[in-house]
Amino acid sequence: MLIVLVACAAFVMLGDEVDAAGYDLALELNDTSSVKVAQGINPIGFNLTLTNNGTAASDLVTINVTSIPQNWTNLLLWTSLTMIPPGPAGPPCEVWMDKGETIEVHLVVTPPNNQLNDTYWFTLIAYPRADPAYNVTYDVGIVNPQVAGFHLEVDNPPENNTYQAIPPSTVTIRFAIYNTGNGVDRFLIQGSCSRADEGWTLEIKYGVDEFGYTEEVPPDPLMEKPYYIDVKVPMPAWTDANVEAIVMLNATSMFNVSYQQPPAVATVRALHYFNFQVYINGLDAKGGIPGETVTFEIKINNQGNGPDTFSLKAKFDEALNPGFVAYANPSNITIERNDNGTALFMVEVPENPPKKTYFFTVQVWSKSHELSPVTKSFAVEVGQYFRIELTSEDPWRVTDPGGNLEFEVTVRNTGNGLDSIVIESLEGVPQNWLTYTQPPEVTLLQNQTAVIKIIVIIPSKFEEAPLMGYTLTVIAKSSRSDAEATVDLLIDIRQFWRIEWMYRGEDITNPERPTAQAGSIRPRPEINLFNGTTTTIVMEVRNFGNGPDEVTVELENGFPQVEIAITPTRFNLESAATQDIIVTITVPKSHKPGVYYFLLKASSSDGSLQVRSVPMDFLLMPVFTENDFSDLEYDDSVDDNYLFTFTSDEAGGEVLESSGRHHRSSNIDIVSITAIHD
Repeated sequence: MLIVLVACAAFVMLGDEVDAAGYDLALELNDTSSVKVAQGINPIGFNLTLTNNGTAASDLVTINVTSIPQNWTNLLLWTSLTMIPPGPAGPPCEVWMDKGETIEVHLVVTPPNNQLNDTYWFTLIAYPRADPAYNVTYDVGIVNPQVAGFHLEVDNPPENNTYQAIPPSTVTIRFAIYNTGNGVDRFLIQGSCSRADEGWTLEIKYGVDEFGYTEEVPPDPLMEKPYYIDVKVPMPAWTDANVEAIVMLNATSMFNVSYQQPPAVATVRALHYFNFQVYINGLDAKGGIPGETVTFEIKINNQGNGPDTFSLKAKFDEALNPGFVAYANPSNITIERNDNGTALFMVEVPENPPKKTYFFTVQVWSKSHELSPVTKSFAVEVGQYFRIELTSEDPWRVTDPGGNLEFEVTVRNTGNGLDSIVIESLEGVPQNWLTYTQPPEVTLLQNQTAVIKIIVIIPSKFEEAPLMGYTLTVIAKSSRSDAEATVDLLIDIRQFWRIEWMYRGEDITNPERPTAQAGSIRPRPEINLFNGTTTTIVMEVRNFGNGPDEVTVELENGFPQVEIAITPTRFNLESAATQDIIVTITVPKSHKPGVYYFLLKASSSDGSLQVRSVPMDFLLMPVFTENDFSDLEYDDSVDDNYLFTFTSDEAGGEVLESSGRHHRSSNIDIVSITAIHD
């Protein structure tokens, strides 16, 4: 490292020489202490004053640092009369000082990072340039106390700091620790493995005592002398391929246990090894029917420690097996470790093979080319066979509930001999549907056909024929073998829409009468104002269709003073379901009595369906109290006549708690009371 001396000099030419006998310099400390404690490699400053007590008018004074300890090279020196020059360090500072002048002297020292525990001294010297022998000095010191420091790392690690091995095995990892502090130290070494609970138990085998402490390690700031620690990590036999464990080693300084450094980390990974076995599930010899496929099941057991992809290849002599096709399905299969996988070996038998036994083999290969393939053999025995084919050229019908449907099904004997074929059953038929089969049984030679008629009768009630598609499966079976065949008949029931108004469980509208008769709601609802101003009617809407419907209920009210509310006004209604419609009628208490009419309408989501309407009415009966017939008065001091008149519309009804001069009447035509002044 380079000594950086920042020195500035001011040069002034003087004509007179200074008398040497008049030299007198004083160098004094301006700080509280001349010895300071280093804090790592942070700079340390000393402040001093230099006084010229000589007799000459001025002197050229040189200021320098001597007795610099070895390797302490980062020093800065300047005075209050100089400025720090740019660039590398220059010569000692030289300043002109007048008689009696005092200047400040500054020394900044940066400790190196490789100094040991000791006290280091520096000597500042000041002297007249004209007579260097006449000088003054001052010693300052820096105490560099012992500090903890270390660096722990994996020694000579492999690529990506990852150790690889095939289980079961033991991996040895060497760690190196460097004492980067400035004094002798011991270290407590502790290790951990992320898979310790799975058998990867870390053990420190070299470099520490039974308690985990190293020997005393001398300081090594330049990291030239590593202290080695060996760690062993066992990898269990059952470890999966590519499984990794993180190994960490921590060190603690015994000089300063609070000193922290990151742990050294290494990764241990299990390599992939391959092994497998092949078995045949079931028989390795099966009968083959011409035109059909014989299937064998192969079981592969992956005994490696990781997933393996196996290739299956069919092998057979085409000259000895003319017309046959053999293959594996799938031809490639991936199986996890310690797991089984299955594949099918398929042999397609031609239409007219001779009666004999045919042989085939399959080879199973691992993706590891170091393993040899495993070969398994199969036999297909072709003898007399029975087979049935069942078809329908027109298997789909669309109908309304109540329809009678007829299907034609063709049955063919595709075996190689006489067979009696029975139409044994018809599956998927809903309850209460009727079916007929004509004829139920036929006897056919090879490749002979017969036509079977299937009649299906669908109920007309919507509960038994909802909107949906049905699949009826016709099953034909051989009476001489277990051969059978099926064909599906498809039936779609059309949706039809029908909603009706009902009251108290009885329908009051129907397709012939979309508008209910007037007076259908009896007894007629009424509002007696003596009891209240509101009445409620519960109507019903029923879905007589065979599918869900979205129903809208509307109101036509010709009396805006009468408030009529219906709930709900729009709702979804499943087939055969009923929805209550709450009709709430509210009138003002002062409303005129009489019969009022309104109309309820229900609409289906099918716009072609006629709206169902119900004309409704209710009776309003008013009630009057005595307050409505207060005493009639007049002022006899004025010559006026008074006429009080009210009509039967206003007064008809029930009068409560009236006085003798009021009438309880519901048929008053005109009541006039005249007061004549006399």
